[in-house]
Amino acid sequence: LGCVATTWQGKPVTMVCFQTDRPVTDPTHHSDLWLFISGNTIAKDAPQAGTPKFEKSNDLITANWTVGNRTYVLATRGDPQFLSKYLPGNTVL
Repeated sequence: LGCVATTWQGKPVTMVCFQTDRPVTDPTHHSDLWLFISGNTIAKDAPQAGTPKFEKSNDLITANWTVGNRTYVLATRGDPQFLSKYLPGNTVL
Protein backbone atom coordinates (compact mmCIF):
# COMPACT_ATOMS: atom_id res chain seq x y z
CA LEU A 1 0.00 0.00 0.00
CA GLY A 2 2.86 2.35 0.61
CA CYS A 3 6.22 3.04 2.13
CA VAL A 4 8.20 5.67 3.96
CA ALA A 5 11.85 6.37 4.64
CA THR A 6 12.28 7.79 8.11
CA THR A 7 14.56 7.60 11.13
CA TRP A 8 14.37 5.67 14.38
CA GLN A 9 16.77 6.52 17.19
CA GLY A 10 18.53 8.82 14.74
CA LYS A 11 19.21 6.06 12.18
CA PRO A 12 17.55 5.48 8.78
CA VAL A 13 14.66 3.02 8.60
CA THR A 14 12.37 2.06 5.73
CA MET A 15 8.78 0.93 6.36
CA VAL A 16 6.71 -0.87 3.73
CA CYS A 17 2.96 -1.23 4.37
CA PHE A 18 0.94 -4.16 3.04
CA GLN A 19 -2.72 -5.21 3.06
CA THR A 20 -3.25 -8.93 3.51
CA ASP A 21 -6.33 -10.93 2.64
CA ARG A 22 -7.78 -10.46 6.13
CA PRO A 23 -10.92 -8.33 6.49
CA VAL A 24 -10.25 -4.80 7.71
CA THR A 25 -11.78 -4.46 11.18
CA ASP A 26 -10.86 -0.81 11.71
CA PRO A 27 -11.54 1.50 8.74
CA THR A 28 -8.82 3.89 9.95
CA HIS A 29 -6.17 1.18 9.38
CA HIS A 30 -5.46 0.71 5.70
CA SER A 31 -2.63 -1.75 6.15
CA ASP A 32 -2.26 -4.73 8.45
CA LEU A 33 1.27 -5.96 7.78
CA TRP A 34 4.39 -3.81 8.10
CA LEU A 35 7.98 -4.53 7.14
CA PHE A 36 10.73 -2.38 8.66
CA ILE A 37 14.22 -2.51 7.15
CA SER A 38 17.26 -0.96 8.78
CA GLY A 39 20.99 -1.30 9.08
CA ASN A 40 22.00 -4.00 11.53
CA THR A 41 23.43 -1.42 13.95
CA ILE A 42 19.95 -0.51 15.22
CA ALA A 43 18.92 -3.92 16.61
CA LYS A 44 22.17 -5.64 17.48
CA ASP A 45 20.41 -8.58 19.16
CA ALA A 46 18.31 -9.52 16.10
CA PRO A 47 18.86 -13.16 15.11
CA GLN A 48 20.54 -14.11 11.86
CA ALA A 49 18.64 -15.26 8.76
CA GLY A 50 16.59 -18.42 9.10
CA THR A 51 15.89 -17.97 12.80
CA PRO A 52 13.36 -15.16 13.23
CA LYS A 53 12.75 -14.06 16.79
CA PHE A 54 9.07 -13.55 17.65
CA GLU A 55 7.95 -10.98 20.20
CA LYS A 56 4.65 -9.51 21.33
CA SER A 57 4.33 -5.82 22.14
CA ASN A 58 0.92 -4.44 23.05
CA ASP A 59 -1.36 -5.80 20.29
CA LEU A 60 1.42 -6.37 17.74
CA ILE A 61 3.32 -9.56 16.96
CA THR A 62 6.76 -9.04 15.45
CA ALA A 63 9.35 -11.28 13.87
CA ASN A 64 12.87 -9.96 13.43
CA TRP A 65 15.99 -11.30 11.77
CA THR A 66 19.22 -10.09 10.18
CA VAL A 67 20.70 -10.88 6.76
CA GLY A 68 24.10 -9.41 6.02
CA ASN A 69 24.11 -5.78 7.11
CA ARG A 70 20.30 -5.39 7.20
CA THR A 71 17.82 -6.09 9.99
CA TYR A 72 14.18 -6.84 9.15
CA VAL A 73 11.15 -6.55 11.42
CA LEU A 74 7.81 -7.88 10.19
CA ALA A 75 4.81 -6.83 12.28
CA THR A 76 1.06 -7.44 12.37
CA ARG A 77 -1.86 -7.56 14.74
CA GLY A 78 -2.86 -11.08 15.63
CA ASP A 79 -0.98 -14.29 16.18
CA PRO A 80 2.47 -15.63 15.26
CA GLN A 81 1.03 -18.34 13.01
CA PHE A 82 -0.51 -15.69 10.75
CA LEU A 83 2.75 -13.74 10.68
CA SER A 84 4.88 -16.80 9.96
CA LYS A 85 3.37 -17.36 6.50
CA TYR A 86 4.93 -14.08 5.37
CA LEU A 87 8.43 -14.92 6.58
CA PRO A 88 11.27 -16.14 4.38
CA GLY A 89 10.91 -19.89 3.95
CA ASN A 90 7.52 -19.80 5.74
CA THR A 91 9.13 -20.26 9.14
CA VAL A 92 7.06 -22.62 11.30
CA LEU A 93 6.70 -21.88 14.97
